Amino acid sequence: MERWESKVVKVNPEDENKKIEKMQLFGLNLKNREEIYREDEQEYEILVERYVTLHFVRDLNLPNLTEMKKIETELLSLPYPEIPFLIGRKVAIATREFTRRRAKELVEQYYLLTGKKVTCGYLNDSE
Repeated sequence: MERWESKVVKVNPEDENKKIEKMQLFGLNLKNREEIYREDEQEYEILVERYVTLHFVRDLNLPNLTEMKKIETELLSLPYPEIPFLIGRKVAIATREFTRRRAKELVEQYYLLTGKKVTCGYLNDSE
């Protein structure tokens, strides 16, 4: 008997393809997508809400799924460095370097686990 898990995420329409690629790395396949567009007219302005809801599914019988989920959880939750003026230049540089080092370690773990080489947005093309 096949068992599946499901994940639903909301993304900016411009980031949709990148999110799909990231999720597919971890065995999640796109099952459905829904684009949401709403306008709410206020007294002096129109508020627009626009995003895409992506519904993914994954077979729970994938090899090494437990280890893959650990890597997935940490890699997808790594902090993206804030704008230096908001948090201070030294903190932004330290955050960026920590994130790059940890992302590189996680990508290496993923390769050892699956044999697949992946790229990560936190790393430069030269790495």
